[in-house]
Amino acid sequence: MVSKWFLSQSPGGGPGSLRKVHRALALRELSKQPGISRAELAGRLGLSSMAIGRIVRELEDAGLTGETDAAQTSGGRGRPATGLHLRDQGAYVAGAVISAFSQEAHLLNLCGESVASQPVPLANIANGPKTIGLFCDAITELIANSGIAPERVAGAGFAVAANVDTNHGAVAGGGYLGWSAFDLARTAQRALGLPVTVNNIADALLRAEVFAGCASATRAAVLIHCATLLGASYMANDALVCGARFQAGRIGHFPAHATRLVCSCGQSDCLNCTASGWSILNRLDLLASSTYQIDQVQTYSQLTRALVRGGLASNAKDMQDTQKTKRTMREAGGALARGLRFVELSFDPDMIILAGPLAAHDDYFRGVMKGLQASGPSGANIASKLTRSLITPGQAAGITALLDIVFSPSLDLQRLASAQAGRNNKKAPRQV
Repeated sequence: MVSKWFLSQSPGGGPGSLRKVHRALALRELSKQPGISRAELAGRLGLSSMAIGRIVRELEDAGLTGETDAAQTSGGRGRPATGLHLRDQGAYVAGAVISAFSQEAHLLNLCGESVASQPVPLANIANGPKTIGLFCDAITELIANSGIAPERVAGAGFAVAANVDTNHGAVAGGGYLGWSAFDLARTAQRALGLPVTVNNIADALLRAEVFAGCASATRAAVLIHCATLLGASYMANDALVCGARFQAGRIGHFPAHATRLVCSCGQSDCLNCTASGWSILNRLDLLASSTYQIDQVQTYSQLTRALVRGGLASNAKDMQDTQKTKRTMREAGGALARGLRFVELSFDPDMIILAGPLAAHDDYFRGVMKGLQASGPSGANIASKLTRSLITPGQAAGITALLDIVFSPSLDLQRLASAQAGRNNKKAPRQV
């Protein structure tokens, strides 16, 4: 079966385009089912053995797949079928994450494993195009230092804390970074000379979890990114919900209860004022102003990072600072729990995933669970669907590049095949 998504993404039309779609689907199946036989792959995709044989030869010629011994045939009789697997060194992608909390670049192999990474410290990330230019320089340097042949790098994925038109790779609005709208994908493509895909951080994380993580068996999943402020992403039947203006997932602005804080949206009663890292910093008297200020976003994130890692005390004179911080974390988690009830009622997900630095903090997560369990049967039902993400934003950015560029009909297979042919020629013994 060929998904509507793949048909809409495939270039042009006709048998050649359909083969590219089938090839992309085969790569995805091999990623999920290493060791699958040709017959099993043909059955999964609804293709003939001849069609699968042609696709496998193309992938082998490009150095993307190899053979292994699959399981013994049914009943243990006969020769075991030859299995197929992705070659981890067959292709690579870059993954970049840009938020006030984290700025780093990664290189991932074809199996989605990070093989190299480096932080990209930036004193000021307020200028979007300039920030992307500096990141592209860092990615180019990372590739050069890795020893990986540049022609083996198929593309790059960016995960950013901004509102993103995912279909075109453009920043539609700055989100918490305050960026003006610009064409991020085109800017990065010109600098890198590679295909580029762009997602906001919550969407990148959820797409990665649905493809290769804890949500792979779900029909509908919600991911809540818990950091300096709160954001969310929702997928149903492999479709990402972005909204009419690419602003879906603004869970941080859900109404909660009145506070003394003023969120970036101008309200004082939203979840950002009760359940975010910024709200925790305020309650611990670590900020000079109770009004969210966009020019202080990096300061907020630095303090949140230190708080999560246990490097901050709310007041040096207070001998119970640690207990106060833990209690405040639990209370903020409890506030999020109340918001999750609206999320569950609105989207009816199979799974709710908490991601981000606050979600990794045990006291915050305990606060969420305790708040749900204390809210009766509906809360207990939500708690049974709740889990924490184990995929980092940098990994997620790279996985979206694998999905959109490598496991895609638009993959430049000829470029990889040429690189593989050159490699094989170098290995061939000299004729005497």
